[in-house]
Amino acid sequence: MFSTVEQWKTALITLPDTIFFDLMRSSLGNIKSPFNKQRLCEELIAHLSRCDVQKTIESFIDQNDHLLISAISVLAEPTVEEVVSILSPDYSYSFIHSIILNLEERLIVFRLCSGSLCRLYLNPLLKKVLLPFIADKTILFPQNKPHDCGKSFKEPLGDLKLCAVFAFCASNNQILNNDGTIRKTFNKEIKRLFPKIDFKAVVSALHILGIFDNHLLNIQDKRFSDFADLLPNERLFYMSAGIYMYLLECAGCAKLPDTLSWTAAMIQAMFNEMENNGYSYSCIYRLFRIVELNLSAQIKKKSSSPVNLDLFIDSLCKTGLLVKEGDFLYKNVSVDYVEGTEPTNSPFLAFDSAMSFVLFPGINFNDAVRLCPFCNVLDTQTTTRFELTRESAVRGFNLGVSYTGMVNLLKNLSGGTLDESIELTLKDWYVRYTEISIFDGITLVLSPERLYLALMPPLAALVKHNPAPGVFIIDKQDKEAAVAALKKSGVVTIADAYLSKKHLKEIDTSFYITPLERLNKKKANIKTHAAAFKQSEALQYKELFNQILDDEQIDEASRIELKDRIEKRIVISARQLKDVAIRYEKLQAASLDFAGKLAIARQAMASCEIVELDFQNETGESVHVLGMPSGIEKLSGDTILSVLTQEVSKTGSEKEYTRVHLGKIQLIRRIKKSIFSN
Repeated sequence: MFSTVEQWKTALITLPDTIFFDLMRSSLGNIKSPFNKQRLCEELIAHLSRCDVQKTIESFIDQNDHLLISAISVLAEPTVEEVVSILSPDYSYSFIHSIILNLEERLIVFRLCSGSLCRLYLNPLLKKVLLPFIADKTILFPQNKPHDCGKSFKEPLGDLKLCAVFAFCASNNQILNNDGTIRKTFNKEIKRLFPKIDFKAVVSALHILGIFDNHLLNIQDKRFSDFADLLPNERLFYMSAGIYMYLLECAGCAKLPDTLSWTAAMIQAMFNEMENNGYSYSCIYRLFRIVELNLSAQIKKKSSSPVNLDLFIDSLCKTGLLVKEGDFLYKNVSVDYVEGTEPTNSPFLAFDSAMSFVLFPGINFNDAVRLCPFCNVLDTQTTTRFELTRESAVRGFNLGVSYTGMVNLLKNLSGGTLDESIELTLKDWYVRYTEISIFDGITLVLSPERLYLALMPPLAALVKHNPAPGVFIIDKQDKEAAVAALKKSGVVTIADAYLSKKHLKEIDTSFYITPLERLNKKKANIKTHAAAFKQSEALQYKELFNQILDDEQIDEASRIELKDRIEKRIVISARQLKDVAIRYEKLQAASLDFAGKLAIARQAMASCEIVELDFQNETGESVHVLGMPSGIEKLSGDTILSVLTQEVSKTGSEKEYTRVHLGKIQLIRRIKKSIFSN
């Protein structure tokens, strides 16, 4: 943003002599020989540091200046192209370029060039003048309908909702078809339990994040523990990134390996930068581009996959990070940034019936998800309610959760007490669970009290060997028949020890879920009352300078040039108007001034400068063209100007030209190069 004074002096001293001395004459008036660059720079520093000069500069800063000053300040040492990228499509390249050139001539902005790359900086001598404009970013992000803090946003896809999704998937392992779609038999229950979330998108995001197995939706230990260790808002950032990847897939867009981790970092940075105001689509785009450029500079890397902004915004809306109201998007203020909070001893669940309980907000995510293997979800709307059933408990036992583990977890989360009937019920289920076990493939284990089952005809026919008391070998393909025979005999609870031993397929993803860099957003404590164009003061200064100029005895060409400088706000003190050597330069020609238009075209070609053209095409439509003049062709009775407007091939060998009859050009304007260009 601001450079050092030494960098600013270096940028001036390294200018070609002609440009340097023209700039000094423009800023200091009639400079005296012998010329010494160092002495002139020191004189310019003293001049710009004067209070009356700084007051004039401040008065001359208008809304367009404010726009560019803000754009330069929010980016990390930007190039002109980067500034253009955050202001387009609202502003044209020629508009932005002309404002930057004007700010350079007024010594508010300058460039430091390294090779062919030039970066923009604000003049450190004017820091006091510019800080209020920098602090006031409403020019970049207009205050569109601030959010009513008394009106609550919908709850985001927070930890309790995610735990409910985990519990539902744990109790319904076969909810997905082979093609990844949800089985129709579950649609009604999903709509009842999760009416406000896109369940398919959430489950798909969990697949993409590597938290669920591709087939059975079983929780992956390493990935899941990484995910659980994140902060609550970081989980939402990763969920949004996963949903974005899912939406890209649905839209048939290509996904590159770095897209997921890059998108999560982008979402975090963008969310942290947002204020509590309504953002239009163009403002969101501008903020996105600013964050993208700054993040690229910060980590010295840029995503190799272009972001689809529509899908990007949609993914944030699906997790509740952004809320759409009318034509505006709002940051969901209910998404708190929580770090280093002290644990409390308050109960985090309460039983509301014999075997069902309510989870309270604030429960630790790691504790909440430990309930999912052995609980079913009952409700997620007004409250998040889980229940214990014999089937859910057996599922937990199969997944390796012990009876004592279940009891201790429920005791801890309920404030240290647990109804004795619940403990007895869980113990009874566990006893029944341990009485009978089927080991997938070949082994059936019966407790001594249940050995009679192996003698009954339905099961006895399947037993091939009895290697030890209570241990029976059956063929792998007979497992389902053995289960059916046991159930026909009246057995309700059967342990499936294979499930807890099963090796789940490793998911091939190219990222690791890690805590994102925690960026503490610092707000500048700067008064912004001065960040407005003081039009009346600016007009008074212009009138004063014009009166001084009227009293000067100078030729007409010099008078025109100085009046133009006053209008452009380059003149900030009377000394710039007295005894000044002026080199008049014509920049535009219009209408019937054929010679002027031809001269400007030739000057632009000679100095490799861009021109703007306004003319009417063959159908009478007004056309505006911005490009580099490449040739002048004389024909009988007319002259054709060729302008290079666009390169249309990847190789650059083919280029697009616009050919215009010079006589039909209504206006041609030469856009000068930066005084700091190489």
